Amino acid sequence: MKSFFNATSVLIGTIVGVGIFAIPYAIAQVGFAIGLLYLIVLGLIILCLNLCYGEIVLRTKKNHQLPGYAEIYLGKFGKYLTIFVTFLGFYGALLAYLVMAGDFLSLFLKNFSSNLTPFNCSLLFFVFGVVAIFFGKKIIPKIESLIIPFLFVIVLIIFIFGFPQIKFENLLTINLKHFFLPFGIILFSLGGISAIPIMEVVLEEKKYLLKKAIIIGTLIPLILYILFGLIGVGVVGKTMPENAIVGLGNILGNKILFLGSIFGFFAIASSFLSIGLALKQIYHYDFNLNKTISTILVCFIPLIIFLSGWRDFIEIIGITGLLLGGLDGILIILIYWQAKKRGDDIPSYSMNIPYFFICFIIAIFSLGILYQIWEICK
Repeated sequence: MKSFFNATSVLIGTIVGVGIFAIPYAIAQVGFAIGLLYLIVLGLIILCLNLCYGEIVLRTKKNHQLPGYAEIYLGKFGKYLTIFVTFLGFYGALLAYLVMAGDFLSLFLKNFSSNLTPFNCSLLFFVFGVVAIFFGKKIIPKIESLIIPFLFVIVLIIFIFGFPQIKFENLLTINLKHFFLPFGIILFSLGGISAIPIMEVVLEEKKYLLKKAIIIGTLIPLILYILFGLIGVGVVGKTMPENAIVGLGNILGNKILFLGSIFGFFAIASSFLSIGLALKQIYHYDFNLNKTISTILVCFIPLIIFLSGWRDFIEIIGITGLLLGGLDGILIILIYWQAKKRGDDIPSYSMNIPYFFICFIIAIFSLGILYQIWEICK
């Protein structure tokens, strides 16, 4: 059961990252009822995609990340398109983690030193990330298995202190003016497909547990997001800032701000490591680069973008989640269809997804992508 717990922890740790702190803000912009609908619908879609990707991994004997599977089942064009989408998505996520890690680390360390700015803390976090990603798959599942229980304890504490402060009227507001705003943020927050090939490696000879690990590893973050959104919107209301921990801390007190900053840092560190390792595997497995060069490419590109000045957290995750997460979803569906026909291994489970649901997923993502392009071009 240890390998199952570690594999599930890798997926939970990848999903529960920087996006959770923007979810109350996104929900507050449209109202709790609409936000809850977003979470449930997109959560079920992501669960379906994660299971499809798990089947792709099991149907293929060699280890890859998404670009490698795209080359096998969609050809060279599919590979290069997937590389473009995956790299932009991964680097967008790593950039968002780098930005917010500095914010949370500075909130925590200001109790000990006032000289550490969010910028300096981001650089400090970067050094930690380089070392952890270099040592790769042996250390990251162990880190995840230690972090995940700690994260849930902190969320439980926030929930216990926050629940009595919920104002029911805060949950009744609806604002259709920002109806599409949560789409990209929630899609980004639920993303975790990069962890699935790593989960297969962690499970070793127990690959038959992958389906169960994917289901549990996807649903637990979804439930966590719903509870965190309920507390955030219920306590703070429509004035919720972009960073929910700051909003909750202003009302619930400095102790919650302190605990929340610890929670934020470790959640971000967990996702940064998982996504960094997945990107390193692409360079290593699919481009045959050695581990040192792969680690440098993973870590230093988001650092360069960060130093260039692009640090708008909401903008980064909105564009990354909707534009790139949507493209990833469509590509996974296309790869899945081909893997069903041409896979070279026998999977431990097989999905039978109705054709109309496949069309629904593609339509939802396509509309979201078109909306994001329209927003960028305005």
